[in-house]
Order: sequence, then C-alpha cells, then structure tokens
Amino acid sequence: MVDNDADSMPPCRVVHVVPKADYGFGFRFGRAGTHPLQAWNGELPGTMPMLAGTEEAPCAILCYRGDYWVTSWGDNRIERYTPQRNGAATVTSVREDAIVGNSMFRPVDMAIAPDGSMYVTDWVDRSYNVHRKGRIWRIRLA
Repeated sequence: MVDNDADSMPPCRVVHVVPKADYGFGFRFGRAGTHPLQAWNGELPGTMPMLAGTEEAPCAILCYRGDYWVTSWGDNRIERYTPQRNGAATVTSVREDAIVGNSMFRPVDMAIAPDGSMYVTDWVDRSYNVHRKGRIWRIRLA
C-alpha cells in the first residue's frame, strides 16, 4: 500500500500490509503527525516500519515481476522498489528511479497489459483542474 500526504512527517511511504498491524498513524491525534503517540517508521514499540519512503504525491502502486512500482506525481517519476526481507515479519526495499520525466510528466496510475507491457496514465500539468492534456504511455520493459 502507498500512503500519500505525510502532513508534517514526510516522507510519504510504502507500507507492507500485515493484518491487524499498527502503522503508527492515528487520526485521533490530529493531522500534524507530530503527536508523541504517533509513529511514522516503526519508532514506537509495536508499530510497523515503512517498507520505503517515497517521493512526493504517490498515486498508485503496482506489484510487477516481484518489485513494487510507484507513481510519483509530484516529482515526475516512476520509482521501483525491490523488496528485501527484514526479519521474520516484514520487508524493506531498495529504491531505483525507473522512469524520470520533465515537469510535464505527472504519472498517476499503472496497469499491466496482456503482452507484459505497462500502461501509465499521465496527468501532464501541475494544475488540478480538468485540462484535457492527459496522456497514456505504453512502456515495454526488458
């Protein structure tokens, strides 16, 4: 799962979902993320650490060929995270910038086609308004 909007406690994060686990953030403590009973990376006993910190505004996560691919709308890129075991209960990861675009590349979502290529929706513009500039990219991965 990807966690967007870190409020005052960046980075945004990818978390390894474990049933009934505590990931450290409880809205009952407010939005700032700075309450002493909140954790962001497993720093409190009994809370799960993040799999990885992501760049700004992750919108989607896709498991593909054993890696996690994450769109970073705010930083114009698609990141790939290779999971590695971290003890018996969870994983961590190594990050790689898989695709880096210019300021007009705003990846939002991804899907895998039957032939194994990846489709990526691109919002294009930093504006949130509907602007009809969007694109769809087809990426063939080696």
